[in-house]
Amino acid sequence: MTVSTTDSVVEYVSGGPAFPIPYRFLQDTDIEAVLVKQDGTSETLTGAQYTLSGAGSQNGGTLTSAYAAGFLGVVGASLTISRVMDPVQPTDLRNQGKFLAETHETVFDRLTMLIQQGFAGISRALKRPIGKNYYDAEGRQIKNLADPTDNQDAVNKLWMQQYVGDVVGGIQGPINNSANVFYQFPDGVPHVVQDLSSPSDASLGGMGVGYKRRTLDKAIVTISDVISGMPCNVWEYAHLCGGYTPGGSPTTWDWRPAIQAALNAWACVYFPPMASPYRVVGEILMNAHNSIATDPSVRIQQILPNTTTFKAILKDNVWLMMNGAMILGEGAWSNTWTGMGGHDDRAIQLWGCTNSGAIRPHVRNCASAGIAIFGGENILIDHPTIEGTHLYGHSIPLLGNFQAGLYIRDSQPDYGICDNLRVPGANISGVAQGVLSELYSAASVISRAHSIQNAIIHDIPGQHAFYMQGGALNVDGAVITNTGLAGVKFQSGDSNAAIRSLSALGITANGIGSNLFEMNCVGSGSVNGPLLSGTVDGCAVGLAINGTIRDLKCDLVATNVTSNAVLIQGDGAKDLDIDVIAQTVGDEGIVMTATNASGVRIRPTLRECNQNNGAGKAAILHQTASGHMIIQDPAISDATTRMDWGIFNSTLGGTIRVRGSVNIAGARDTAVRAIGKIVEWPQESNLSGTNGDFTGLANVTSSSPMRTKATSTSASNVVLWQRSLTAGKTVMIKAKVTGGNAAGTERRSVELFACAYLNAGVATLQGAVTTIANAASAGFGGGLVLQPSGADMILLVNSGGSVAYNWSATVEVTEA
Repeated sequence: MTVSTTDSVVEYVSGGPAFPIPYRFLQDTDIEAVLVKQDGTSETLTGAQYTLSGAGSQNGGTLTSAYAAGFLGVVGASLTISRVMDPVQPTDLRNQGKFLAETHETVFDRLTMLIQQGFAGISRALKRPIGKNYYDAEGRQIKNLADPTDNQDAVNKLWMQQYVGDVVGGIQGPINNSANVFYQFPDGVPHVVQDLSSPSDASLGGMGVGYKRRTLDKAIVTISDVISGMPCNVWEYAHLCGGYTPGGSPTTWDWRPAIQAALNAWACVYFPPMASPYRVVGEILMNAHNSIATDPSVRIQQILPNTTTFKAILKDNVWLMMNGAMILGEGAWSNTWTGMGGHDDRAIQLWGCTNSGAIRPHVRNCASAGIAIFGGENILIDHPTIEGTHLYGHSIPLLGNFQAGLYIRDSQPDYGICDNLRVPGANISGVAQGVLSELYSAASVISRAHSIQNAIIHDIPGQHAFYMQGGALNVDGAVITNTGLAGVKFQSGDSNAAIRSLSALGITANGIGSNLFEMNCVGSGSVNGPLLSGTVDGCAVGLAINGTIRDLKCDLVATNVTSNAVLIQGDGAKDLDIDVIAQTVGDEGIVMTATNASGVRIRPTLRECNQNNGAGKAAILHQTASGHMIIQDPAISDATTRMDWGIFNSTLGGTIRVRGSVNIAGARDTAVRAIGKIVEWPQESNLSGTNGDFTGLANVTSSSPMRTKATSTSASNVVLWQRSLTAGKTVMIKAKVTGGNAAGTERRSVELFACAYLNAGVATLQGAVTTIANAASAGFGGGLVLQPSGADMILLVNSGGSVAYNWSATVEVTEA
């Protein structure tokens, strides 16, 4: 074998009880295991404390020791496994004997291992670097050092202590020590030097050192530089407070002049804890590269009405590191406002700033907005908590408009476009609008990206949790509860046309006064490409769409809806892709009244619609002459039997396309009602209505064989299938019909074929109906006929008397 590794030592600080040995050893006695314990003592393990396997193996072996494993995993403990061989050569090779290759190789392997063992020892020795005249201990201690005898000898700790003690003991005459050296403190009070380290009053040391902060002009290399580079404590400027008197009460001072002076002089200002709020009368203007840092317990109270506390205008790198500290507004709110402009009771305003923000601010009782962002770029408002006047001070009436938790505005030409605003983890309550994003004027350029992630917005008595009027917006992961109106509203108009690329994904909500998602366009406005998903328990409408909404994708789960799960209205909706699951809906589950709507695809699962028990209500209502809807795999049921129809196209001109499979149960009239066209009816359907499957069957067509069913209970005819003919087309009809006594064993199967066409608006058979097959069991009394009726061809069935028969048909229609 060979010696394929250069290692002869391996160390473990955790693991066990089995410890791999990654190098070859010839016999068990070549292995030495040393355990270093947490207290620094070491122990060489004996054979009773471990077992070995793998001696002689090319791949090494394994040392197994539960004893060693019990010490590892704590700081300072380790297990070192070394190959330690006696430096002898035990193999005797005789003259003129056989050449045994394996024996010779073992001799060479042993020599190689001994060389490795030597190198392992050298690697632990105290070494002199090449080209240097000193020995490098590599950060390790040198133990067991003898006392020095010559001037250039190394010195151990005990000898040095004794030497210094001898020198101090040899001093003769009076000594001026710190206890009897006079020292006048910066405040003029006489002391001795010893007071600087008073064991009974630790504050004397700091009081006795005079220092004046200075502006840094070089790298920090001295204690003076360190102190000058630290945040300025706002108390350094306390003497500038309005109403300041030495020894007076800071609870009565106006801290605004002190704070402003500190910010003007220094980059960073620190607010230490104070039992009472820092009272501020007026506005504090922040400079470029300014920051404030606060203890979490700090409160800053604005006293002057209609006034912002901290404001920065057209500055770069402005930061408020609040760490949970609170900014309190004056709180005087009025419901007579006509807009957000001109009302400035706000905790923080960043206007046209870049690379700026606030970290964990706690804002309370600001009458206009907690935080206002006008224009600017790269703004971070991290985990803000904003509590409005409704909770502290003044109640907001229902539909109150003009108070926002977070107020965002494009402000051209003054402060520019708001671009790349990030607000993670907001907690907003007690305001009229949780987040309000609006444009400044019709000339505004569409604002850029805002990302408002994982917000918690609750107890909004006025209007909306999110009211967004511009921007490429992302409000994913929000939790919304108890809002006066919408959860998430996007509105586009003449001044903020063509909102694009927005998302509200993973929304969880309950107690929504109007709509969970509201997409609204007026004038020339449009909303393009919204991505929505959410779950709501308790709202008026789950998804409300009004106007030119395009390329929408929505996944919605809604329960306890007082009106509709989905409402599509206005003009021009296009390419809407909606998956909706709704349960316990007050009126229709889905209503579309939108004109000129196209590409509307809905995959609905609707349960218990029309819980308000209104007259003439369907789970899905199509009510537009110029709109077209695709319904994919509808699953509709109503255990309360308050739903009149599952699907109802109420208007001529509008079209519903039905694809996939259809399941409708619990209709108190028919499962499907068609005044307007319902086309592409799928072959797979399971329908159940008190009065049958279809009303207006002539308006229901299928591109594949259509399956229908009906029940006849007398000699009167019942429509089993019906189709309006198309002018200029010859229609070939092939029908397979089965009937069975509902209470007996009589059965009948009939297969019919006929050709028909439209002649002057009247359906006409092209020859007689051909019966391809006709079979009936004894006693079957029912009858059927395929015949024209106005412009329609109809398939009629009857029971021939009072016996009830259940009929089903598969009808294939081909137009030529």
